Amino acid sequence: MVGPTAQIASLTCYLNAVRRGLRTTRFFPTNSTCQFCEFVHFIRQKRTWFSAALRNTAATPDEWFNEMVSSNCIRACLVHDSIDAPQISDRMSAGLVGGGGRWLLCVERQRFWECWEATWELGNRNATDRRIWRVYYKMVAQPATINLVATTVDELTKQLMNTLSEIGAFARKHALKGFADCFDKALQCLITEDPSAFGYHQDLAPPQLLPLPAARLLASCQVAWVFGGMGSWNDLGFGGDDQNLYDELSGSLYDLLNQSICASVNETAVLAR
Repeated sequence: MVGPTAQIASLTCYLNAVRRGLRTTRFFPTNSTCQFCEFVHFIRQKRTWFSAALRNTAATPDEWFNEMVSSNCIRACLVHDSIDAPQISDRMSAGLVGGGGRWLLCVERQRFWECWEATWELGNRNATDRRIWRVYYKMVAQPATINLVATTVDELTKQLMNTLSEIGAFARKHALKGFADCFDKALQCLITEDPSAFGYHQDLAPPQLLPLPAARLLASCQVAWVFGGMGSWNDLGFGGDDQNLYDELSGSLYDLLNQSICASVNETAVLAR
């Protein structure tokens, strides 16, 4: 799972935890999704008689959590919107900053949703602490409704198991051991009793917040995420029928992972209501 996706998923989980009054650790700068961030700001438009100017509404995620709770948010949900431009698909752009479709952190109010979208800008690339990214979450819309993933965690788990088995077999057929091992490990995540032992980001959600099936699914998504630039699964090519199968399996896996990230994270929203 790429850093921007991991961060917006984690922010959704932590906001729901704070909304429920659960004890959480300080998000910034300690959360693993922030380790390369100089700052994470939250910005909304302030309308005047003559213009609409941007203003900083929270200097840190922790301030933003408190602001959302004090203003009576109901829950937070994660939404992925596909773009699939003619020039490049979401899957092929997933390794690029801003690629892979749109990720929105949506906060429910009494009559509408607030949708927040991140922009990652390169700051001081030579920073000794490696905190080179400046992240801005901007409130981009207030729709009456949003499109949440309708498929359940259990159903997505079954679909992901099947796809991981098929794409793992494809990888072994072509002697792609590293990728085959990755898909096998992702399968193991779906049955483990300790999902927190898997995945690079082990603090995407506060401990005990996610139900076990959702925690398994989210861990599997981290491990199975093979989409990026040079040297990634996207960089492979085959001939004839194998290329067609590769494209089909890759597209299915990419779509399933995005749906599964949303569905698993949004289990925290169900509990928060």
